[in-house]
Amino acid sequence: GLDKGLKPIEKLAMLTAALCHDIQHPGLNNAYHIASRAPLAILYNDNSVLENYHAAVTFAVLGRPSLNILANVTLKQYQTIRQTIVHMILATDMTCHFEM
Repeated sequence: GLDKGLKPIEKLAMLTAALCHDIQHPGLNNAYHIASRAPLAILYNDNSVLENYHAAVTFAVLGRPSLNILANVTLKQYQTIRQTIVHMILATDMTCHFEM
């Protein structure tokens, strides 16, 4: 399958990103948040507002002791997992796919 070349830690990061890419979605898009000067747009400087929010919420949830599936990984593994999850969630901002 497609996952044969992936390390277990990469699979974990990808699955987590897939599960969390829309966590706590408010039902409004980035354009609305930016145009309405919503607090999230201000917080994330109008850049991939919801995607940054979803990534932040993901790690807030993972920071809870009862939900921390990363509690037993090394610092290096944590950094790799975090970087992968954030990168993958930010990549779901469709406006970034059409920029030249």
